[in-house]
Amino acid sequence: MSSEKFAQQISQVHERVDALLRRADQARKQPEKFLPEALAELREAEKALEGAETVLHQQDEQLSATLQALTSERQRYRELFEFTSDGFIRTDPNGTILELNRAATTLLQADEKNALAKPLLNFVALEDRAALGQSLGRAKNGETIKGVEVQLQGQGDSARIVALTIEGISDARGAVSGLRWLLRDITRRKRAEVELARANTVLSSLSHMAARIEATRDPDWVMQTLGGELARLDLSCVVALIDADEENLAIRYFWTDPQVLSQVEELVSDKIVGARIPCDRSNVCGEVVQRGAPIFSADENSVVNLALPQLDDVDAARARDLMGMNEETRVLYLPLRVEEQVIGIMGVWGEELYESDIPTYSIFAGEIAGALEHARLYSELERQRAQLQALSARLVTVLEDERRRIARELHDQAGQLLYGLRLHLDVLARQISPEQSQLQTQVGGLYHLLDEARGKILDLSRELRPAALDELGLEPTLRNLVYEYGRKAGLAVTFESSGTNGHLSSQIETACYRIAQEALTNVAQHAEASQVTVRFGSEEGQIYLEIEDDGRGFETRWARAHGLGLLGIEERAIGLGGSVVIESAPGTGTRMQVILPIAPWEDS
Repeated sequence: MSSEKFAQQISQVHERVDALLRRADQARKQPEKFLPEALAELREAEKALEGAETVLHQQDEQLSATLQALTSERQRYRELFEFTSDGFIRTDPNGTILELNRAATTLLQADEKNALAKPLLNFVALEDRAALGQSLGRAKNGETIKGVEVQLQGQGDSARIVALTIEGISDARGAVSGLRWLLRDITRRKRAEVELARANTVLSSLSHMAARIEATRDPDWVMQTLGGELARLDLSCVVALIDADEENLAIRYFWTDPQVLSQVEELVSDKIVGARIPCDRSNVCGEVVQRGAPIFSADENSVVNLALPQLDDVDAARARDLMGMNEETRVLYLPLRVEEQVIGIMGVWGEELYESDIPTYSIFAGEIAGALEHARLYSELERQRAQLQALSARLVTVLEDERRRIARELHDQAGQLLYGLRLHLDVLARQISPEQSQLQTQVGGLYHLLDEARGKILDLSRELRPAALDELGLEPTLRNLVYEYGRKAGLAVTFESSGTNGHLSSQIETACYRIAQEALTNVAQHAEASQVTVRFGSEEGQIYLEIEDDGRGFETRWARAHGLGLLGIEERAIGLGGSVVIESAPGTGTRMQVILPIAPWEDS
């Protein structure tokens, strides 16, 4: 039964009672007739009242149950409001806090007492207040604002970043009478985004550095590249390599601002690069070497104490200030490892450095160690190659000197002996009478053998060391060699020369002659050519010698592996700092170009 119907019943009872009272007043003269009727009417009214009482009791129970449900629901809402992970705030239209939950007090870093009746903007970082003020103005005009990101007030890591949703509360007339604020903590996500961006920057720098040092042969270039990439990350570094005695680490590189480095070195009156660090557990670097594992330190003093142990506390503090170190500076020491051997350490420091960075910077260290080892091996190879070239050049010089000596002895001593033998034959020929024809024939044969021996000795002497090379120079001697070769081999030959600028050393002249001699011999023995062209000249401080034929050609890789002639040519050229390029393939002929530098080998 509805409350309206219940009220109607009560009204009817009242009307009956009122009517009964009026009738009773009228029936005073005949009460015996009125009383039965009145009793009956009262009984009906009583029944109506009893029915209404029952209904009233039922409604009271229903109202009690509804009130209890409302109280329970309100408590549930309050618990949700208070204990949800998101912050909820109710403000007036101007943003003054009227109500907030526990999560909101945590985010604002203020208890309820200190937050209520305060402008919400007061709890927002200064740099974000203007933007939030604009959003507040739009919300006051009835617009729902979503996804606004602001940083709240706080110290260091305690400052929270929240995403805001602002919604208006309308009164009966539809006007905005207040605002509801939802604050969702996105600090972890934003920091993860920052960490991801930083990691991507580090990996980008690592990739960029790896590409630049991949094939470098200069350890200083490796260091410069490392320092430059770390500077992009606002980091500095020191690299120290183990000495040959394995007892000390020598600081090889110290990367910071050059002007700062100069000021620090002025402070210590010494160079930092080259300083020695004991390779034992008395210091963090020695411990990294001994353990072969990284060490992360929040002690900014360790770098100064390590690299500048001679400084007292005052100067050490000044050095830290010069290098921009403070209590936020963190240091990561990493071993430089090649396979299983530690060759040194790399120390990296800066404010944007975390222990979680160890795996990433270990890759940095691995790239640096590999590049340094590559550069060291290349330097050792270059040193050995220089020694080999020097030995090869010395061997060629000794060989040519010996050839020159043998050629001179063949020309002088053997020539004199043959000349003396000819004189004796002349005397013998004059003593033979005309009747001794058989003896004259034998003497004639001896003259022939003598001339043949003399020719052979002259050819051998020229092959050992052509006198024309010393007397006429390289170009005429090469020309004679080429055309004499063509005459003997029965080939069409061409010699083209653009001349040379200035005097050539004996090493260059001898090398060019021997290379041409060996190349022409190879053509005669293997090429089956009909045409050979030799080009000779100089340009841009280099001598070039080119031999080209139209023979059957060959596989250059196979020829280099099996041909001693080509190997000898290359050894001569490389020994003088030159190069040999051979272009050939089966059926296409062969072109060989030799380039030799002039300046380093000019005679003094």
